[in-house]
Amino acid sequence: MRPSWHIARHVLSGRRVRTILLVIAVAMASALVTAVATGMRTVQGSIEHRISRSIGAVDARVVHRYGSPFDAEVVEMVRTWPGVVEASPRVEGALTLARTDDRRDEDGRRIRLTVQARGVETERDAVFEQYDLLEGRFPRNQSEVLLDPLTSRRLEAGVGEVIRVERFGPAIDLEIVGIRDRPELGALQKPRVHVDRRVIEEASGRSGEASVVSIVLEDGLDVPTWVATHEANIETPLRLESAERARAGYDRQVRASRVGFRTGTIVAFLACAFIVAIGMTTAIGEQIRQLAMLRCIGASRSQLAGSQACVGLAIGGGGGLLGPPLGVAISAVLAWWYADFLPGGLVIPVEGLLLAFLGATIAGLLGAAWPAWRAASTTPLEALANRARPVRTTAILLCGVVGLVLIAFQLLLLAISDADLRFNLYAFLGLPALHVGYFLLAVPVFVAVSRIFGRALARLWKLPPSLVTGNLRGGAFRLGLTAGALMVGLSVLVSTWSNGLALVDDFGERVRFADAFVMKTGGLGEDEQA
Repeated sequence: MRPSWHIARHVLSGRRVRTILLVIAVAMASALVTAVATGMRTVQGSIEHRISRSIGAVDARVVHRYGSPFDAEVVEMVRTWPGVVEASPRVEGALTLARTDDRRDEDGRRIRLTVQARGVETERDAVFEQYDLLEGRFPRNQSEVLLDPLTSRRLEAGVGEVIRVERFGPAIDLEIVGIRDRPELGALQKPRVHVDRRVIEEASGRSGEASVVSIVLEDGLDVPTWVATHEANIETPLRLESAERARAGYDRQVRASRVGFRTGTIVAFLACAFIVAIGMTTAIGEQIRQLAMLRCIGASRSQLAGSQACVGLAIGGGGGLLGPPLGVAISAVLAWWYADFLPGGLVIPVEGLLLAFLGATIAGLLGAAWPAWRAASTTPLEALANRARPVRTTAILLCGVVGLVLIAFQLLLLAISDADLRFNLYAFLGLPALHVGYFLLAVPVFVAVSRIFGRALARLWKLPPSLVTGNLRGGAFRLGLTAGALMVGLSVLVSTWSNGLALVDDFGERVRFADAFVMKTGGLGEDEQA
C-alpha cells in the first residue's frame, strides 16, 4: 500500500463521525446544485412546451402572398440554407370521412362528416408536433389519422378504429391512432384532422403542392436577421416571413430562460464549492498538527500532499456521487406535486449533474490541500505551534480589499454600452465575481461584528470576554468564510425564486387568457354587452 493512501485511510478512519458528517455535507451541497439546475431546467422546459403548444415550434415559414397553394419543391432549396434544422411542406384541404360499417344516426342518415385536414410529412413531423394528445399518438405513415374530439364524437369513432375517406374513386381507409386535446367551442367550430399530406393529394387529385413551408432554425439564431438574409432567395409571389413565435418575441424569451438556467447553475456551483471547501477545513489546526507530526517521523512533503489529495477525493467524490441522485429525487417529487403547472414534465440537465459532481470533487481537493500546504510550507515545530500563531491583520484586510475589487469589477461591467455584450459578460463574469467578492468580504465583516458584539455575547453567556473574543478572532477565516458560504447559498434560493417568477410573469404579460367567452351568432347588442 502506498504511504499516501495509508495516511489518508488513517485520517478518514481515525475520525469516522467527522468523515461521515463531511460526506453528508458535501452530498447535501451537490444535491443543492442538482436540485436548482433540475428545477430551473424543468420550469424552462415547461414554458417552452407551453409556447410550442400555443403557437407552435416553427421559427419561420414560406407562404404565398395571396394564400394560394404553390410548388412544394421549394422546400428542397430551403433545407440547404445554413441554420435550418428542419423544413417541411404542409398542405390544407377538405376531406369527407365516413364510417366503414355504414352506421346510421338517429335520423337514419349514414354517419359521414366533412372536415378540415392538415397534411404533413409524417416522417419529418416530430419536430413540428404542436398538439397535446388526449390518447394515442401522432400518425407515422399515410394510412393513419389523428382526430380532434369533435370529429371523434360526430363519427362515433375512437382510437384503433378504421374510417374511410370518400372521394371520386376508390375510398381511402385510415386507422385512428390518436385524439388531440382541442376544446369544443360550439356550433361554429370546424372539425379538424391531422394526416399525411399524401392522403390529401390522393383525395384531391393534386400532388406536389404546399400551403406553407414550416421552418425550424438552430437554437440561438436571431430569426428576423436570418429571414432578412434569405428572403431575397424566394421568388415572388412567395414570401419568407418570421412565424408568430419570433414576431411575438417568444424565441428571445426562450433564449433568455436558457441563459437564466446557466447563470443560476453557476451560482449554485459556486455555493457548493464554497460550502464544501469550508467544510473540509473543519478542525484545520488539528489537521495541521497531525501532518506536522507525520513530518517529524519522516513523511515527505509529497506524501502529505498525496494523502490529503486522497482524503479530499474520497470525501468530495463520495459526496459528489451521493448528492446528484438526491437532488434529482427532490426535484422529481416537486415536479410530481406541481404536475398541473409543469406540463413539460421533469427535465434532468446533464450539465447540472456534471457541475454538481465536479464542484464537490474539486472543492474537496482544494479544501484538503490547504492544511497540507500549511504543514509542508513550514518547519514541523512551527506547524505544531500553529494554534499559537495569531491571525494576521494584513490577511484580513487583503480579503476585504480583494472582495471590494471584485464587487467593483462587476459594477464596471454594467457600464459597457453594447447591451448583448454587457449581458453576457455580467452573467458569466460579473455574477461569479460578485459572489466571490462578498464571500471574501465576509471575513473582515465578521471580525468587525465580533469586535462590536463579542463582549456583549460574553456577558450574556457569563464567560470571560477575552475567551470569547479570542476564539472569534482566532477563527476569523473559518467562521467568516462559513458565513459567506451560507450567504451565497441563500442567494441561490432567492435568485431561483426570482428567475422563476420573472419567467412566469413575462409569459403571463405577453399572453392573457380570458376566463370565459360569450358568443351570439347574430352579434351582441350594446345592452347585451353591458
